[in-house]
Amino acid sequence: MLACAGLCACTLLSGAADLVVAEALPTADAALPPRDDAAPDVAVPDAAIDARTTCDEPGLVGRWTFDEGGGETVFDCTTRRHDGRNDGGTYTAGRDGGAALAFDGGWVGFGDPADLAPLEAVTLCAWVNLRAAPDGDPARAYVLGKLADPAGRGFRLAIAPPVQGGPRASINVPDGDGGIHETAGGRVPIGTWTHVCATHAAGAQAVYVGGKLAVSESGLPTAIRPSTAELRIGARGDGDGAFVGTLDDVRLYARALTAEEIAELSSR
Repeated sequence: MLACAGLCACTLLSGAADLVVAEALPTADAALPPRDDAAPDVAVPDAAIDARTTCDEPGLVGRWTFDEGGGETVFDCTTRRHDGRNDGGTYTAGRDGGAALAFDGGWVGFGDPADLAPLEAVTLCAWVNLRAAPDGDPARAYVLGKLADPAGRGFRLAIAPPVQGGPRASINVPDGDGGIHETAGGRVPIGTWTHVCATHAAGAQAVYVGGKLAVSESGLPTAIRPSTAELRIGARGDGDGAFVGTLDDVRLYARALTAEEIAELSSR
């Protein structure tokens, strides 16, 4: 099934993939949560910082592996050190022998640093292990993003509700008409580690599941309108849209990764 609004060209790369255009979210700018709930600066001992693995690579502005294994501070392994505040996540075994973070109403908050809010291009990636399919309102399980409001601001990587067999990975960015445009496709199974990525650049969006392109779309606005909402893992910026399951190796890039780069990430 394919539904597009406005001038967009859509390509489905598998018969099971779906592309949907999301409705504008009901949250108005005036209803955004006050900024005093943003993550405060976290004092991390110098010795702990020195002992952390550095994971810099081109365009990577934040990466959270959860391998600190406990505590209230979630470490960013890039030298940008965008550490987050763990608010209700539970540490558990990860997919690769390290740790992961399980969510069921909690999140990790990062405040609103400028370099965690790309405006020209973005790639969002994570290993996800769903415990339950998203439902309710909003019917999206947020993996990583900033609140996208009716004025068309921000971005998000989420799991969309089941259609024809299972939940789908999705990316949402402004549609240029005061709403939010969603590109969704692929299948994300329950109870299995699955690598999901989504990209937006130069008016095109793409969703990858298991390292393979599930759906792509072009003809969209090129710029991402800035949002002052807090960047969060595991929930929307206002606390709704809870992800129920476990996340590992969450990444944010200020560029669009190539299909080859995403395939390589999913094979690690």
